Amino acid sequence: YELNQEFPLAPGAPCLPEAGKPLAELDGPDVILETVKAADDGSGDLVFRLYEASGGRRTCRLRPGFPWEEARATDMLERNGTPLADEEGTLELDFRPFEIKTVRFRL
Repeated sequence: YELNQEFPLAPGAPCLPEAGKPLAELDGPDVILETVKAADDGSGDLVFRLYEASGGRRTCRLRPGFPWEEARATDMLERNGTPLADEEGTLELDFRPFEIKTVRFRL
């Protein structure tokens, strides 16, 4: 999936990547970044939803193309987040077959 129009988060939100740069990069071909949206609670956080599409165990690296302060693995309702380790702006995510993950970024 490609984002081909501006993504409005909140008025004046400075988190979008520069023109021509991707919103995020994934190194795993069997992991799909399916959803990018503002958090439901109106906090200004950005939520990514990803899933493993081929039925195997995978590890992928996710590199957001915008500045962020903290990333948390949350449930599908974007609650109860567990901090994710940041390795120089990259998150390493482990997937079980067909697993869905929700990652919430505090900007």
